[in-house]
Amino acid sequence: MVEQTGSGVEDGTRSLGSSRGARTLDDLFRDRFDPMVRLATLLTGSQHEAEEIVMDAFARMAARPAGLRDLDEPAAYLRTSVVNGAHSRHRRLRTLRSAPAHRPSPHTDPQFDDLWARLATLTDDQRRCVVLRFYEDLPLAQIAEVLDMPVGTVKSHLHRALGRLRPLLDHDGHRPAPPGMRSGPAEEPGVHGDDDDHIGGDR
Repeated sequence: MVEQTGSGVEDGTRSLGSSRGARTLDDLFRDRFDPMVRLATLLTGSQHEAEEIVMDAFARMAARPAGLRDLDEPAAYLRTSVVNGAHSRHRRLRTLRSAPAHRPSPHTDPQFDDLWARLATLTDDQRRCVVLRFYEDLPLAQIAEVLDMPVGTVKSHLHRALGRLRPLLDHDGHRPAPPGMRSGPAEEPGVHGDDDDHIGGDR
């Protein structure tokens, strides 16, 4: 489904390498396109923009000289590319003094507006940390790697974000988390500002 010309391409696909069962970029597209669009939608508030960001990420992967053969974790590489693409979009909008716009589509869950209304109150870094923690379910150390920031900074962003989103992530049963976002405790283990000695097992 992702077309690319040049060496190493046959029938619009690139091999992920024999060590991964000769899977192709098309396989990755089929497996990860929808989850990545949901991820980017949570980061941008717009499914239309999210689809463009994800398509751009796949296009960049298809254009790599080595294809995906040199990637140990193609899905993780893709996720980082999508997160970076959403962040770049946010910076462009901020430069233009524009707010992220959510344009509903027939594929958007009815509860998304309620979710985005809360995520939109966060800074870009806080929102990226929250989405990677509660949607992608990544450990703190991996979030730090994806966002290229210290673990202590990730914890600080989460600590501040959870203060604003406590009703959304409350696990007491009075308000379930919207689709795609797992419920979280009132205070995430290991999320205590910049206390690097308490990571909660990197979770």
